[in-house]
Amino acid sequence: RLAAANEPSGPVRLTTSPVLGPLLVGRLGRLVERHPGLELTLSLSDSFESLASGTHDVALRVGPLEDSTLMARHVFTTRWVLVASPAYLSRAGTPSTPDDLAHHRCLKYLGPAGRTTPWPFEPDPPTGLAIGDGNTLIQAVRGGLGIAMVFERTVTRDLATGDLVRVFEVDRLGPPVHLVCRSSDRKLPRVRAVFDHLATVLADEGSTSRRAPGEGGRR
Repeated sequence: RLAAANEPSGPVRLTTSPVLGPLLVGRLGRLVERHPGLELTLSLSDSFESLASGTHDVALRVGPLEDSTLMARHVFTTRWVLVASPAYLSRAGTPSTPDDLAHHRCLKYLGPAGRTTPWPFEPDPPTGLAIGDGNTLIQAVRGGLGIAMVFERTVTRDLATGDLVRVFEVDRLGPPVHLVCRSSDRKLPRVRAVFDHLATVLADEGSTSRRAPGEGGRR
């Protein structure tokens, strides 16, 4: 009876950016097998809704954290990669330097505040198309609309299959990614089970990818 009482069960509300949604969903399999009593919901949004409002229990957040009262675990740091489809490069040519990007259609992410995310080049190449959803941005690149700078972990499969290719190397780290929850909620078995599982698998995979890009698995 004591074991059953301590078994994590009940609702846990997750949230993350749409572009990280597939990454997060792909790491839930072992968790739900181990704890079948969990009832998970996942909301996808690029807006930074505060966990303090009680809307969500666990969040996977990109970028610096604004609310220092929350419990946060750094799980990995993103890395920028400049990609395009083979069809686009065959049609428009392959740039070899940042200056060459001025002659290409650059697809950029349009943030919630209505501003595009600048690329780490000087000068920042002009925007050919701005898209306010990360997954749609990647789909636009797959469709041959231009060149985009995205998080490497969001296009790992595309690079492996050849659907997308690296244009040239960008030796720049992107923003950090944190797993976040309210400290009081982490005391709940159901929230602790989800938080600890995701913190472990995401951090382990991040460590593995730094040693051997493209490989998954645990240490």
